[in-house]
Amino acid sequence: MMEKKEFLERLARALAGQVSQAVIEENLRYYDSYLSEEMAKGKTIHQVLEELGDPRLIAKSIIDANGGENPMAGVYEDAGRSFDDDRRTIYQEEEEEDNIADINEITPETSDTFQGMKTLLSSTDLSQNPSVKSVDPGSFSMLTDSAQPTLQYIKDGIEKMQWFPDVWMHTSSTGSDSFKATINCRSLIVAYKMPLSPSSGTSSGKADCYIDGKRVGTMGGNGWNNAGLLRALQEDEVKEHELEIRMQDGDEKKPFTIFAIGYCD
Repeated sequence: MMEKKEFLERLARALAGQVSQAVIEENLRYYDSYLSEEMAKGKTIHQVLEELGDPRLIAKSIIDANGGENPMAGVYEDAGRSFDDDRRTIYQEEEEEDNIADINEITPETSDTFQGMKTLLSSTDLSQNPSVKSVDPGSFSMLTDSAQPTLQYIKDGIEKMQWFPDVWMHTSSTGSDSFKATINCRSLIVAYKMPLSPSSGTSSGKADCYIDGKRVGTMGGNGWNNAGLLRALQEDEVKEHELEIRMQDGDEKKPFTIFAIGYCD
């Protein structure tokens, strides 16, 4: 299991050469402080790191938010891949020739559970996605969230498009009902918003994630409106599963945004 020092080292390596040293140091100070604060509340380091997710994905968010142009910054590696091989980090110290003809032909190192992942957004047409049986947003009924990073390139003719234009957002006025979705799948990942740091005056809520009635993780924390990831399900066979996202007790009046849901069927 990863420890605090290793998390910060991996974050620093992923940021090296992609953003300024000042940005690297600022983020390392923030996450060092954040980890200490969460552990002071009684959580273990492993619980906090599970909530934060892969430090390389956090780095990608920071790079994009700071105008990073590295073409590898948007690469999502197989979620089942080991983090322990430093020779195969996303950002290589030395430039290598791209000799990949078809990424789908690459054999996963540990698991193919997350290969072929599809994205479920608030704008997804369920009639064209038969594996998604139903979606009930509950109190996550706001379908846009303007406070998020934007792409550093023109996409579909749109400049500075938001990372996730179609979301599910919970606010203080939308109630307290859970988000629920029934999906035939073998794996699930939830991407959620990590708002600005507490020093900015932004107070965000935390939400618990359940699969088939069993709590599998907590989503929350602060990270300059970047995306956090929770790996909610990882199985070998496709089955019907019930996904529920519920605001924690006491946080019903605080904002929380589900960016997207990834699933493999």
